[in-house]
Amino acid sequence: MTQVERASACVFTVPTPEEAYLASDMVFVGRVVQMRQGPGGYWAEFEVLEVWKGRPFETVWVNERCGLSFDESNVYLVYAHDGPRRDGGNLRSGGPSGTQLLKSGTENYGEPDLELLGESQPPEPGTAGPEPAWGDTAEHSAFPGWAIGLVAAAAIALAGVGLIAVRRRRLRSNPT
Repeated sequence: MTQVERASACVFTVPTPEEAYLASDMVFVGRVVQMRQGPGGYWAEFEVLEVWKGRPFETVWVNERCGLSFDESNVYLVYAHDGPRRDGGNLRSGGPSGTQLLKSGTENYGEPDLELLGESQPPEPGTAGPEPAWGDTAEHSAFPGWAIGLVAAAAIALAGVGLIAVRRRRLRSNPT
């Protein structure tokens, strides 16, 4: 079993099951079969047991976000949404998604939302959602392009202000 250390500083309100369902691209119950660190943080590969919404893949990868930590062998009700690729290979879930731990070892935490979700379907045997782009860190960088551009623009502006201040000092100390 892989032990993974994670931290988060998110603050959120947990949605109702109806809100979580409507906001999700895929809703399923699954068992974590492996954890992997990759672009955008930690990823859990799930063996899908039941599906309520989305493509009924037998396995999917989900990126944990905002206070959610998956652990190998545990069973979860996952409310996931598509990431930037929008092809199911970039599913994300986090604390504010409504995702719940259902079973850990011999401890059963109940199935409160399952009755509300209604009829499920089994996954299609032999199908797998696309894997994350393990080598493509640019798309999933911890610092998106716009943030890097914003920092660069702020640095240039700060350098400009510093240059103006130096020139003013020189002009004041050397009047002609």
